[in-house]
Amino acid sequence: MISIHKRTAIAAIAGAVMLGSSGLAQAQAVTVRTSVNPLVYSYLPIFLAVDKGYFKAQGLDVQVKAYRGSSTTQVPLLARGDQDIAPMVMGPGMFNQHTQGFGLKIVSAIAGSNAKWSDTSWIMVRTDVWKAKKPKTLADLRGMSVDGGPLGSPVNLLIREALKKAGLGMSDVKYSEKFKSPPAWIAAFKNKAIDVQAAVEPIVTMLEAQGLATRWKSYKDAVPWFQETYFAASPKFLKDKPDAAKKFLTAFLQGAKDVHATGGKWTPALLDTLAKWSKLPKKILQRIPGPAYAGYFGSIDRAAIDRQQAIWMKLGAVKKKVDVNAIIDTSYLDAARKMAGVK
Repeated sequence: MISIHKRTAIAAIAGAVMLGSSGLAQAQAVTVRTSVNPLVYSYLPIFLAVDKGYFKAQGLDVQVKAYRGSSTTQVPLLARGDQDIAPMVMGPGMFNQHTQGFGLKIVSAIAGSNAKWSDTSWIMVRTDVWKAKKPKTLADLRGMSVDGGPLGSPVNLLIREALKKAGLGMSDVKYSEKFKSPPAWIAAFKNKAIDVQAAVEPIVTMLEAQGLATRWKSYKDAVPWFQETYFAASPKFLKDKPDAAKKFLTAFLQGAKDVHATGGKWTPALLDTLAKWSKLPKKILQRIPGPAYAGYFGSIDRAAIDRQQAIWMKLGAVKKKVDVNAIIDTSYLDAARKMAGVK
């Protein structure tokens, strides 16, 4: 029979072994630095990958930095190596950084438009203007006060392409680019400083809930080809930690699969996750028709990127044309799709 003292010693040794194994596993976790705007609801697969432990299961210690505003503000951080990988839109900065020799790569798509899913951005019409003018087609924007938001942003592209599709020039509307952030959009509608502004979810739903504006047209109406967000990675991260890049995208794809499995409908789990990250009440989030489309499973639409570059070049925001293939590297995504079981 084993004495109490021996049993205690054995338990202590076993505990030490377990602690040692746990410490070793923690020590072996690879750090990946990323950043997200928690108000961008199309980042839901990323939020899920954090909360459900998909990154951790891949042996990654993903350090998430929250910020407000456009993802284009993260380009310098990636270029300096202060971030490893982060969501990104294809604004002028992503094309210009290549010309300047920083070498950031687009490695995966995140979200975009799909006919059967809720869109991520909408053209909003101030409620009293909506009731008075009852606009039906994009041509009805003529004569209205329209703000395009920050140049190079997805909402800016949406407004510009909507006017173009309607056959309207900037002189046909009262155009400005003064209101560059969600708080500014809300204040502008409250103060009746603008008639029309494009906004992103969940700000779209907040504006409606407050009775300030009505959603009208989305990407599906003006730019159905548009693919909104991607992952951009620093060259140092891809060179030094290629396996971590593949595992990061694998965990993201697992989150995307969770979203896609809902068929575009909210589930309590998805709402809980979005409420936690956005800090917005679920009663507001429930008014959004559904989650953003995640069914690309990372597939990058090169033609959509090329079309965006052409738009920014015409405006003079991109000075030198970039070969789209030079800023895209799908090798990490290809490996991740196999690891995640995505076809």
